[in-house]
Amino acid sequence: MKKLNMVLLVIGLISLCGCSSKNVQSSSSEVTVSSNAESAIEPIPELEDTQWEIVSVTAEDFGMQGGLENPAFVEVGGNPAGAPLDKLIAFCLSADTLSEEAYEELYQRFLEAPNAVLSYCSLMGEQTVELTGQGKVPAAEYICEMIGQTDKTHGLTDEFAQVVETARQAFPKYTGNAQILLTRIELGRGTFGGN
Repeated sequence: MKKLNMVLLVIGLISLCGCSSKNVQSSSSEVTVSSNAESAIEPIPELEDTQWEIVSVTAEDFGMQGGLENPAFVEVGGNPAGAPLDKLIAFCLSADTLSEEAYEELYQRFLEAPNAVLSYCSLMGEQTVELTGQGKVPAAEYICEMIGQTDKTHGLTDEFAQVVETARQAFPKYTGNAQILLTRIELGRGTFGGN
C-alpha cells in the first residue's frame, strides 16, 4: 500500500510539474509572475530536469562520503552550479559550514525552477537528517527553511515572494506536502502569516 501511495504521489507531482512525455521531460512553457511591471520567468531546461535516479538525503548514496577527502564531495562543493539537484541537496545536508555557497545555488535553482525543487523535496518524503543541537529533523522541511533563510539574507526579495506565490498556485491546497514545504520556506524567511 505504501508503494502504491508513493507511485500515485510521483504521478501526481509529475503531472503538476507540466511533464507530458513518456521519458518525463519537462514542459517548455513559461511561468508568468505578476509584479508592478509584468515579468516572465522562463525555466532553464537543465534545471527543470526531473530524471533523478534516486531521491536521497545521504551523501553516501551519491558517492560523496568522507567529506573533503572525497573528490566527488569536493567537486560539488567547488562547483555547486554544475551539480544536479539531487547531489546538490545531499551536499547541502552533509557539508555543515561548507554549504553556504551550495545553499546560495539551491536558492537560485528555486528562483529559476521552483517546480523541480519542490517536486524533489516532496519526493524526499519522511527522510530525516541529523543536525547538531536539533537531532533528527525532516530533511525536506529543513532544506526549504534554508532556501527561505537565504532569501532573508538577500533582503526578502519581491521576486522570491512572487515565485513562492506562483508555486502556491501551481501546487493547489490538495497537494498538502508541497504546501507544507512552501510554508517552511516562508518560515525560513520569517514571513509566514504576514510577519
